[in-house]
Amino acid sequence: MSPSLPPLAGVVRDGVEQLLERLLGACPRLVLELPGPPVSKERARTFVEATGLPPQMRALLPKGHPAREAPASAMRTRSAKKTGAYEAHVREVARLSAAAQRWPLGGYPGARYVVFADLALRSDAQDASNVLKALEDALNGVAWADDRYVCQPWPTKRVCGPGELPGARVTIWALGPTEKGHIDV
Repeated sequence: MSPSLPPLAGVVRDGVEQLLERLLGACPRLVLELPGPPVSKERARTFVEATGLPPQMRALLPKGHPAREAPASAMRTRSAKKTGAYEAHVREVARLSAAAQRWPLGGYPGARYVVFADLALRSDAQDASNVLKALEDALNGVAWADDRYVCQPWPTKRVCGPGELPGARVTIWALGPTEKGHIDV
């Protein structure tokens, strides 16, 4: 029988969050409490619409059919519905939180962002980095102009304990120039 290791995940998660708070405490901060199970970013699906069939398929259609005359380059890309619904939920919570915490919509001009995400998941099977991608994309135009300005993401995941509901707690710190001048870190 192999010896079991002590449960260090909670200690590490709490330690990282406390360290970030100590280092970045003077920086503007936005905290989001997101109820409900976090959703991983799913791959966008690209397809050819019926009006944009490839030439070899268009040749099979009867003459005069609208899809036969349509250009073959009518490609469309769609995000999965589940991801889109979760991102809309995150955006709405972020808008309300930003207003309540006096965080400028779209973030601070010229700033970079540190993101700490504590993800409480139903199972260990979910990928924390894909959940973080969904969160970052959802926060475009709300917490920051674009997620390319996130310079340090810190996702942590854990399985919900007994009686605990799944959700996410996201803390964002703005680094660098803001409307009030430069923040030294």
